[in-house]
Amino acid sequence: MAGSTPGTPFSPWLAASEIVGRIANAVVAIVAISAFGLPSPLDVLIIMLAFWVTIAVHEAGHAVMALAVGHRLFEIRIGVGPTLRFHLGRTRMLLGPVPGLGYVVSLSDDARGYRMNRLIVGMAGMAMNALVLGWLFLHGITTGLTTSLAVFNGLAFVSSFLPVVTKTSMGPLRTDGLMVLRTLVATPTDLDEERASFHSVQAQLLVEAGDPDAARAELGSGLEHHPGSPSLRGWMGYHLIQAHRYREARELFSSLADPADDQGRTVEPHVRAAYLNNLSWADLMTGDEDLLDEAETASARALELLPENPSIMGTRGFALICNGSYLEGVFLAEKAYAKHRIPKDRAASAAIVSIGRAMNWRFSDAERWLATARESDADCPLLERASQELERRRSEPNPAWDLEGTWSSDHGRVAESG
Repeated sequence: MAGSTPGTPFSPWLAASEIVGRIANAVVAIVAISAFGLPSPLDVLIIMLAFWVTIAVHEAGHAVMALAVGHRLFEIRIGVGPTLRFHLGRTRMLLGPVPGLGYVVSLSDDARGYRMNRLIVGMAGMAMNALVLGWLFLHGITTGLTTSLAVFNGLAFVSSFLPVVTKTSMGPLRTDGLMVLRTLVATPTDLDEERASFHSVQAQLLVEAGDPDAARAELGSGLEHHPGSPSLRGWMGYHLIQAHRYREARELFSSLADPADDQGRTVEPHVRAAYLNNLSWADLMTGDEDLLDEAETASARALELLPENPSIMGTRGFALICNGSYLEGVFLAEKAYAKHRIPKDRAASAAIVSIGRAMNWRFSDAERWLATARESDADCPLLERASQELERRRSEPNPAWDLEGTWSSDHGRVAESG
């Protein structure tokens, strides 16, 4: 599998496509076992070795041709399971003992012959499998290993045409057939956007290396060459949010959140949902009450597009809380907390719940959720805000108490005295 445009949110269609890919890999294994009969332990070892070598040969074809046309190799993965990680020059290598997955992430920002170069890189893996298969037939298939290699190289060649997209740390990657087809039909604007993603991946690696300032500089450099790139502007907005530069981020996401971008390209629903969600989050994090209506509208539209996304649930809950709908907002934030698995995301959701509970004068609950947020991520940017909200509410009179001190319901209605 060759690299395509990273940095794109993983849509429901792409998630379904990845499931298809997993099923296809299982079918390959079943076909291989059926071809060889009930395998012995030695046969299993030979089959796994042949499968692993087949993937390695395929990915080597992509890697060699990428270097030949001047593209940068960002990452090569072969196999899954306990992974050996190391760098070969500037290329990150990921090697796993269990066959079944392989990909190469390679990109370039050189416009000269870009379409043809991408076609060459995309077809190189299939070409290597075809060459190995041809060599085996010419020289004879006489052993278990050569039989396994012939079967797997044939299956690898055919499976390259499946409409499968795999999620990786650098974004979704298409199979060779999809990549070649997409490259053939791509407009100049599409190819410009793909070249722009070169800078997105560079920035991602700089963040992983602990240099967010250099990552923003890399994105800025990319925007100088591709000022209309929605992916670069989206990534820049994301990094501005991470740097707590919320007003600058808001300006970027406000221009990205329309159904079509400023060059007339239609924005896919899942991508638009991400832009709307980030717009709402930037609005809320400014603390500017004049932006609450925009945050409310943007978060509602994002949730309509991706109703089960936990990040969007959390932002929507925060917007509802800031606009006075405490119970509904807390419910969504708690649901987001339950869905999240990354500590910093769980911390943000817990802090939002704490803010909602504090604003509804539920102080013990607010303290408990604040402690949960702090345990999950001591650097969560909402911790101070949640703590301040708790102290502020404690110093204010509670309208949910009547003159005789009777507590009202959760809805905040003032209880009537008898």
